[in-house]
Parts: sequence; structure tokens; C-alpha cells
Amino acid sequence: KTINIGTGAIGNVITIGTTTGAAELNLTAGTGRVVVTGQIKMVGGTVTATESGVGVPTYTANSGNTAGIITSSTTSHTTVITTFTTTWTNAPFCVISPANTAAGAINGEAASAFVTTAATTMTINMTASTTASAWSYHCFAN
Repeated sequence: KTINIGTGAIGNVITIGTTTGAAELNLTAGTGRVVVTGQIKMVGGTVTATESGVGVPTYTANSGNTAGIITSSTTSHTTVITTFTTTWTNAPFCVISPANTAAGAINGEAASAFVTTAATTMTINMTASTTASAWSYHCFAN
């Protein structure tokens, strides 16, 4: 069966569940697949950042729990830590990649950058750096 919601309409918004509390939407495709035409937008709260040095990392606009870009300060640091707005049920799977040449240089070192996670934080670990390295990240739950 095919169910069309808003066929032919432009700019429809469908809210499923609550807009103020926790809600979950499960799409089950059996042996088939879920196909999304267009973009997937994930919206979370405003994340906060710290690092092992005295500096304060920054985020690009619209960064959140599931994706964004974090840029370290130029003070000496070995970790850049994101604290999630909402605690994940389990530690999420996060992937990082360099978002500028400073991060690319760190990633090219023998002791490359890597990420560790907990239900409340994502930590980017690296060799000591004093460059403003930018990292793209994506986090997903299991």
C-alpha cells in the first residue's frame, strides 16, 4: 500500500507525538528499505563545549546532538569535549572528520585524532595542539 500525506502540497509539516516531551518514531520496512527523497534534518538542543586546555571551543550555527562542526581554541589542548543537550540511552556512535587544514594536519600525524563517547559526551582526542582545528561530527544511536 502507498499512503500519501500532503501529496502535491508544498511546505507541509507533520508532527507525530509530543513537541514538549520524549517521543519516538519507528519506521519498520521488514526486508524492504526506507527511502527518503530530499534532506534529513535532525534538530537537537544547543550543545556545550570544553577542552583540556583553558580555551573554549566554538560550534558553527545549527550544530547539535546529532551533527555539527566544532572548532578548538588556539590554547594548548589534547581533547575537545561536546556535552549533549539530552542524554542518549546508550553511548552514541560518533564519526569525526577534519573540517579544515589544521584538523587535517592533526589527522595526518602518527597519533591521529580519534573519538570516544559516553551517553552524555563526545570527546575528540588528539596530540597536543595549539591550532584552531575544526571537526565535523555525526552521532547516531543504536
